[in-house]
Amino acid sequence: MEGTGGQPVTYADLGINVDPPIKDTVLGKVRKFSDLNKKEIVFMAVSGVALVACLGLTIKRMVDVDKSNPDFTFTLVLLFNILFCSYYISTGIVFEKPYELMIFIIGVIIVWLYLIVNYAVKPEIPFKLSRLIIASVLSPVIFVLGGLIAKNYHDSGNLIFRTVGANAILQDMCKNMFIFLGFLKLDLQLGVTLAVLVLTKGSVLSTHQIILLCVVGVLTLASFLFGHFAVRLENKKLMYIYASLWIFLPAYTVYCIVQTAKDLQENATDSLKIVTFICCVLSMCARCTIIYFGIQAYRSFGHGLKEKVYGALDSSNTAQRTLEGSEPALTVN
Repeated sequence: MEGTGGQPVTYADLGINVDPPIKDTVLGKVRKFSDLNKKEIVFMAVSGVALVACLGLTIKRMVDVDKSNPDFTFTLVLLFNILFCSYYISTGIVFEKPYELMIFIIGVIIVWLYLIVNYAVKPEIPFKLSRLIIASVLSPVIFVLGGLIAKNYHDSGNLIFRTVGANAILQDMCKNMFIFLGFLKLDLQLGVTLAVLVLTKGSVLSTHQIILLCVVGVLTLASFLFGHFAVRLENKKLMYIYASLWIFLPAYTVYCIVQTAKDLQENATDSLKIVTFICCVLSMCARCTIIYFGIQAYRSFGHGLKEKVYGALDSSNTAQRTLEGSEPALTVN
C-alpha cells in the first residue's frame, strides 16, 4: 500500500509513535518526559512544591538569623539536604531507579526529623511551626506516591530490561550497582551534613579536631569519587582505594557517636547534638549497606555491565537508520 506521492505508508501515517521511550546519554539510559505517566508527574510536582517551599523558608531564615545562633546551623543542614533531595527526585524518575526514590524518601524523613527536633527545642518561634506544617502535610503524600512508584519500578524493571536485556544475571548485577551508587550518594549527603554540624555546633574546636575534620571531609569526597568511578569504569584498583577509605571513615563516625553520646548525657536537650547523633547513626547504617552492595558490584566487573549501562551511542546503528530513513516503512498487502 502506498501513501501520498507514491511513498510507502509509515507508522506515523497511521498515528503510531515509533520513537523509543528512552535515549542514551553519557550518564546512562534515561527516559523521555513523554514517557512519564500522570502519577510520576504528580509525584514530581508535589515533591517540587514541598522542596521549593522549604527552600524558600530556609533561605529566609538563614538571612534573618545570626550566624552564632544554632538555628543557622539547622538552615545550613536543611539547605544541603534539600539540594540532595532535589537531585534524587530527578534521577529517580528519569533513570527509573527505585533505590534512589527510596533514598529520596529517606532524605525527606531526615529533613522531617530535623524540623521536628528544631521545633521541639524552641516551639515559640512561629516560623518553625509554619515550616513544620508544610513538611507534615506534603511529606505523607511524598511517602505514599514515592513508595508506590518505587515498588512499580522494582517489580517491573523496565529500564533495567531495556538497558541490559533479558539476561537475569546481568539484571541482578545492574540492580546491585544502582543500589551501591544510590547509597554512595546518601553517604556523601550524610557526610556533608555531619561536617556542617560539627563545624558550626557552637563549641570551640581544638586544632587537632579541626585538622581531623578537614581530613575527614576530603576523604569523604574522595571516597565518593573513588567509589563512583571504580564502578563506572570497572576499575579494581580504584575499588581497592575506596575499600581502604571505607575502613577509616566509619571509625571517625563511631568517634563522633561516642563523643556526642557523652555530650547528650550532660545536656539531653541540645538539638544540634541530637541531630548529630541521628546523622552519625544513619551514616553507619548507610556504610554497612554500602559495603555489602560494593562487594556485589565488584564481583560484576568484567561481565559487560559497564558497556551495557554506560556504553557509547551506537554510531553504526545510527548511520544505518539514517541510510534507511528515519522511520520504518509499513508494508500493507
